[in-house]
Amino acid sequence: MSIDRKPRAFHVAPAIAAGLVLMLAAVPPAAAEDDPEAHEEAVTRLVMERNIKIPYAYIDTLMRLPNAFGEGAACVICHGSTNPERSYRGLDLRVRLETLVDV
Repeated sequence: MSIDRKPRAFHVAPAIAAGLVLMLAAVPPAAAEDDPEAHEEAVTRLVMERNIKIPYAYIDTLMRLPNAFGEGAACVICHGSTNPERSYRGLDLRVRLETLVDV
């Protein structure tokens, strides 16, 4: 008698949900307000200091979801330039898949 295992994709969703709960629990109370500095601090503490790696497959999924800007990838509205003044940290998501490093 063997036990059938669920496909790997079903194991990812609970892990993502658990990670989001932990991230939200760690957000400083001031970040809940509309304070840009508190938001920036929360992003720094939760993402950058923990060196969270975001695989291209995740970005690829997000770029194919329906969004408030209509058809197409909403991510490139804000992340469409290599100039850090126009795009956060110069992240240009319009580049071809081959140029991105999958972590």
